[in-house]
Amino acid sequence: MRAICLPSGDNASDPLAGLWFYWLSTGHGAEARGWTLRYLASSREEVHPLQRFQGDLAAAQILRFAGDPDAGAALDRELVATARAHPKAVVHGIVVEATAGRHSKRPPPNLKPAVFLRRKPSPRRL
Repeated sequence: MRAICLPSGDNASDPLAGLWFYWLSTGHGAEARGWTLRYLASSREEVHPLQRFQGDLAAAQILRFAGDPDAGAALDRELVATARAHPKAVVHGIVVEATAGRHSKRPPPNLKPAVFLRRKPSPRRL
């Protein structure tokens, strides 16, 4: 895995988005955390939040499970803000929504804001 290189620009989040689950499920949390810290130190702020959404989501998961849950939670809050700012945006075929208030006008007080991801429905074939 050390041969991976993070491209610059809007594609920098793709390796994290594609590898985060593999890294964590195979015990490579330290490797994942190292690449996540490199990603977060990059110039990702210059990229539109929706273009880096999946990378930020992967980074939040990696940080949460690889030893820095506070940083993961902070990134999650940023993702919720992005989802609220761009309601029902579609990123790589996935619809992004913020969940708080999604099911009712008055969500329960213990419901924490979160991001809800669902596949964009494809047209039915007859």
